[in-house]
Amino acid sequence: MVRSALLDGSNCYAETPLLCIEDDAFVSAAIEAALESRWNGEMPKMRKDVEDVIRSARSKYRKSMQSPVGLETLEDIVQKRYDEPAVDTETVPGIVSADLGALPGELRSNTRGASVVLSKTDFLDGFDWKPDEAGRQLAKVADAHPEAKEIRIEVRYPSTAARHFVYRYLRKPNIVVHEELEVGRGKSQYVSNPIEGGLVTLREGKLRLGKDDGKNCYAARHHTSEDCRLTDTYRETKEKEAKENKRGR
Repeated sequence: MVRSALLDGSNCYAETPLLCIEDDAFVSAAIEAALESRWNGEMPKMRKDVEDVIRSARSKYRKSMQSPVGLETLEDIVQKRYDEPAVDTETVPGIVSADLGALPGELRSNTRGASVVLSKTDFLDGFDWKPDEAGRQLAKVADAHPEAKEIRIEVRYPSTAARHFVYRYLRKPNIVVHEELEVGRGKSQYVSNPIEGGLVTLREGKLRLGKDDGKNCYAARHHTSEDCRLTDTYRETKEKEAKENKRGR
């Protein structure tokens, strides 16, 4: 129970199980430290007491992540996940979704909110994922899955104001859709014009998403306005599955 609780994602970098430090020694050290502080090194038998162990171990685990060794380990995990993303080809037929985890770079300990945040990276343009880099990653997944009608990639930017970027390449209309998943951002999307050069442009890192290259789309405010957003079918399917699983419990 305790190990599963530490690795469910809520205590991990970027709040995703994709970026947990799963090393047995690292996890065991957090649990043992929690047990030594109150239970004389022995795991209690009562569920209530085990839940207390979990709360303490979570704190120890996050604290260990902030150590120099923890930060170095996390940087390696982040880079490996970015280079070798988790790819889902089964949830929605025709859609390939790749989760790259978080932007690689230099991490630091944080005294507020998330225990570890990204302090330096080469993959940002202001506060957004660089379109040229996102385009290269889209092309990488598209080339590996030539049968897919839609390529979807996502990555997190765990800063003091965490962001979660999603880019989608729709083959037939030859367009790129970009949005962020943060609550309260209005669920707007940027929808590009047809990409001149298609995947070649993306591969070469020449994707541009400026005012002249597409448009920002918002929810229709009244019956006379138009909503030009394009449904993220993969995300909606995953959210539906999560709700059904929660009800099933």
